[in-house]
Amino acid sequence: MPAAIPQQFLDLFQKRAFAHVATIMPDGSPQVTPVWVDYDGTHVRINSARGRLKDKNLRRNPHIALAIQDPDNPYRYLQIRGRVAEVTEADWDTAFGATAKGTFFTVQAAAPHLRASRGAAILVEDVAAYQPWPSFAAHCAAKAAQAMLTRVLARALAPEARVCGIAPGPVAIDPGQEERRAAETALGRVGSPDDVAEAVLYLARAGFVTGASLVVDGGRLLQSGRGFAP
Repeated sequence: MPAAIPQQFLDLFQKRAFAHVATIMPDGSPQVTPVWVDYDGTHVRINSARGRLKDKNLRRNPHIALAIQDPDNPYRYLQIRGRVAEVTEADWDTAFGATAKGTFFTVQAAAPHLRASRGAAILVEDVAAYQPWPSFAAHCAAKAAQAMLTRVLARALAPEARVCGIAPGPVAIDPGQEERRAAETALGRVGSPDDVAEAVLYLARAGFVTGASLVVDGGRLLQSGRGFAP
């Protein structure tokens, strides 16, 4: 049974108080991240984007510790140690809601303007659409659905408008992870926002390209046989 939060500390969850969450890196060293947390009466709930460092650490090793400091009194804090109990269905709803559903209805709303201007919609996909990463099932499935929408919407809006996608690889990298992530690519470096922007500009101007996805990952997919995970 999970231990209850002591009554005298429940007010911390009602304040704008950060929790500093500690997870365990692959080499056993600690990693600490400030996050917003909530308490549902049974579990402390942490919102973590899939693919972030703490998310990867917790999926590999569920042990976790956190400290919540009272913003009105820095000497008063609550410390909690335990294990991740579950990844909830909300993860799937969030992934598909923001990625697949959000993409579909955004392009649907823009369709009259795209057709009138003979324009192009460029969808930001992810290499996760093309890689089966078990620890990121919801994210992979949502991105795969989005990649299919690139093709479905391209057919639906043709010939008046075009729809293309770009699938970035290692671009937004957690500090300290640059060398490791660069080694995963064929080109030996991580990407930059400019690399992604150049791909968007190309597809926006490429009038004879539609329903296609451009992978911008420095050749990371080429290395997938080596067993890299995100």
